[in-house]
Amino acid sequence: MSATGKARPFPRRWPLLRLVDWLVALEPAPKPKRGALLLRLHGGIGDALLFRAAIERYAEALGLPLAELAVLGSSAWAPVAALFYQGIETILIDERRLARDPLYRWRTLRAIRRRGFKAAICGVRDRQPHVADAALVASGADARIAVEPRPDPKYDAMAAHYRPRLTRIVPAPAARDPSQPLHETEHQADFLSKLAGRPLAIALPILAPPPGPLPLMRPGERYVVLNLGASEGFKRWPVARQVEIARRVLARGHSAVFLGGRGERALAAEIDAAVQSLPPGARGARAIGAIDALDLAAAARLVAGAAALVSSDTGLGHLALFLRTPSVLVTGGGFFGLFMPYPDSLAPPKSRFLFERMPCYFCAWACTERAPGEATYPCLDRVTTEAVWQALDGLGVL
Repeated sequence: MSATGKARPFPRRWPLLRLVDWLVALEPAPKPKRGALLLRLHGGIGDALLFRAAIERYAEALGLPLAELAVLGSSAWAPVAALFYQGIETILIDERRLARDPLYRWRTLRAIRRRGFKAAICGVRDRQPHVADAALVASGADARIAVEPRPDPKYDAMAAHYRPRLTRIVPAPAARDPSQPLHETEHQADFLSKLAGRPLAIALPILAPPPGPLPLMRPGERYVVLNLGASEGFKRWPVARQVEIARRVLARGHSAVFLGGRGERALAAEIDAAVQSLPPGARGARAIGAIDALDLAAAARLVAGAAALVSSDTGLGHLALFLRTPSVLVTGGGFFGLFMPYPDSLAPPKSRFLFERMPCYFCAWACTERAPGEATYPCLDRVTTEAVWQALDGLGVL
């Protein structure tokens, strides 16, 4: 930000970034060139999974085998790549360092250029041009193709700088009613259809959990996973309501597993107390706390074996859909429709997306309605315990 409080058109380090880009451009790209580099930077588990659903269509649109595609992704979703990108080359980078560390930027962009890709492609509208567009240009590919970026005062000037260095800008999908925005997979399908010159659709693949023992559970035990994980606490459906869902699950004779990661360490004592306070379940059902207890592979096996999952809009919720685990997903309004809910054509049959529409939807999580001291965004808080229970009960899995 400048002294006036307005966003700078270029960051202070912009001259240094341009110098690094120029030095990389001096590196001769190898010939003959082959294959394609697909950019999907930024994001977490959900973003990585949704892009995984599109990769075969990229190969189809480009007329290339999967073996000739490489995905340039974020180091933040390295665990997803290790488990669910098998057979697909991934190049994972720290995009924050790429934008800030000149030496890292030079090494990374030079390594990409030395690969000698014939095409470099980015179908993501919400991107940082000094990261994504810079990588497209640095690749030295004969075809450097990107979708029209979404207008953003913070990045418009940088996007304009890189635009002449791209060989093709694909028009963005036509706008429609903002109450029904295009889902990420629909964006990708539109981009790929324009790339291929013919209609291409994206279907949700069925992923298999990684091999290994089922964690925490006894043989034959039926259970429901209550996922407390969230990228930030305000996006978490209230813990007390999840505890109430667990009480009802136990009464039906299913165990209840409270699952969370490192971000939920502060909840561990609260969950331990809840586990101790819940009454014994029917048929020996148990309440189990598993905060920061499992890696992604073990969590995937646990979710895959569950009778159902209850979760906020978070990476593990996306994973449950890919694993075809019956799911109830509480969805907020920040980016409503872009990632969740899934369109009816894509959502698995036993998935339910619960939300309460508010006039402030599409706020990009810049919430103006949350009162001081409230632990949950209002759009999530409005989804009641009874609504979640009815949706869970309606799946017919308890």
